[in-house]
Amino acid sequence: MWKKTAAACVIAGIVALGAPMAASAETADDAVGYVEPTGVVVNPVAIEPCLTSTVTFGARYWAPSESVAIAVEGFHAADASIPASATAAADGSLVTTFVPPADGREDYGITFTAASRTYTAVIAVTDGVDASASCDHDPGADPAALASTGSDSAPWVAVAGAGMLVAGVAVIATRAAARRRS
Repeated sequence: MWKKTAAACVIAGIVALGAPMAASAETADDAVGYVEPTGVVVNPVAIEPCLTSTVTFGARYWAPSESVAIAVEGFHAADASIPASATAAADGSLVTTFVPPADGREDYGITFTAASRTYTAVIAVTDGVDASASCDHDPGADPAALASTGSDSAPWVAVAGAGMLVAGVAVIATRAAARRRS
């Protein structure tokens, strides 16, 4: 019984630690055939009206110098501030900013479309500004524009995986020591 418990703990730990890596792997249908080093970061994903959210595509996400059309859907999307198109950098990266309208609310879908692929980012806008307000203001030191630090994945996944792995190894070591003594 202890062997099955130990094996289950070790396997659960390996799966929990390996799942994020497997989730980032590309499928066989992908033309490039390798894991993308970076993907898409939306920072922050929830903002108040008139604040800025940045959508960043990492290197090699788009084809070098590829033209990318940008469309926005959501409440009064026509009043949002975002370019209608952008051109990827020579390394395939792209950065653009989104400012919802002053009366913006709920979710906005920002769709990036190019010849190589399409991606839709979702940014949640919380109520907080009077509908008659304007976004014309001095942004100053906008806290939403600060750099994001830390991991994008849930830290509990790594902690749970490491804990299961340690528990499995501890059970095996304890049983091996008990067997040697008997």
